Amino acid sequence: MSQFDIYEKIVEEAKDGKNIYFYISNYIINHIQEIYNMNIKEFATNTFTSVATIHRFIKYLNLESYKEMKYILKNVSETRLGESGISDSNNNDIVENIHKQLVKTIDQTASLLHQQQEKIITISKQIIKCNRIILVGFGGTYNVARDFYNKLQRLGIICNISQDIHNLSFLSRLLGKNDIIFIVSYSGVTEEILRLLKLLKNDESSNKPQIISITKNVDNPVQQSSDINLVVQSNESTIRHTSLTSRTAILFAIDCIYSSIINEDKEKYSRILKFTEVEK
Repeated sequence: MSQFDIYEKIVEEAKDGKNIYFYISNYIINHIQEIYNMNIKEFATNTFTSVATIHRFIKYLNLESYKEMKYILKNVSETRLGESGISDSNNNDIVENIHKQLVKTIDQTASLLHQQQEKIITISKQIIKCNRIILVGFGGTYNVARDFYNKLQRLGIICNISQDIHNLSFLSRLLGKNDIIFIVSYSGVTEEILRLLKLLKNDESSNKPQIISITKNVDNPVQQSSDINLVVQSNESTIRHTSLTSRTAILFAIDCIYSSIINEDKEKYSRILKFTEVEK
C-alpha cells in the first residue's frame, strides 16, 4: 500500500463507531499535524488507549513501527496542505500560481545544493568508478529516475532501473561494495523502498552496495539508511498525482550530478555524447 492508501484505511476506520480503532483513527484525522512531535506514550495517552493498543494498530496498518507511521502521516499532511493551495485557485490565476511555486522550489533547491556541492562531486566520482548502478524509483519518481538512467546511458555508464520490488530484491543480492543502489524518493517513506532497505539491512554480508539517495529536506527513513543523501526543497502545492514541484526539485539535483560527472573528464564525455547522439 502507498502512504495515501494507508491514510485512506485510517479514514475508513473512522467512519464506523463500532470499529475497535475508531477513536484512534478519528484522533489522527483531527490532529494529523501534531502527531509527528508526539512520542508513542503521549499518543496513547491522547487517544485514551495503551502503548500495546497503538502497536496493534500499527500492525493493523501493515507498518513496522510508530516512527514509520509518523513519517507517513507527516508526508500526507504536507501533501494535503499543498493540494489546497492549488485547488483553491481559479482558472485565471492557476498558471501564475504554479509558476510561483516552481520558481520558489528552484530557488530554494539551488540554495540547498550550493551547500552540498562537495557531496555532489563525491556522488559523481562514486558513479564513475562503480562497477554497477541500479536506479530505484516508484510512482511519479520512477519517471525522474528514468531521466537519470537515460542521461547515464548517454555517457556510457551502464546501469539498470527498476520499480519492481521482487526484481530489486533479486538484483540487490548480486551487488557488492563496488556497486551502487541509487534511490529517488521525494517523501523518503515509500513502502517498497523501505522493504528493499530492510532487506539490505538484514543482509549480514560485509560486501554490501553503497546506497545513495535523493529525498526532500526532512528527516526520513531513506535518508537515515543512505551512505550519501542529497536533499532538495519542494513546496508541494500541486495535485498529488502530478507533483510538479517535487519532480522539478529532483530533476534539478540530478542535472547537477550529471554535469558534475561530465566535468570530471570533459574531453572524454564530450566525445561519448557526440558518439551516442541520435538524430531526430
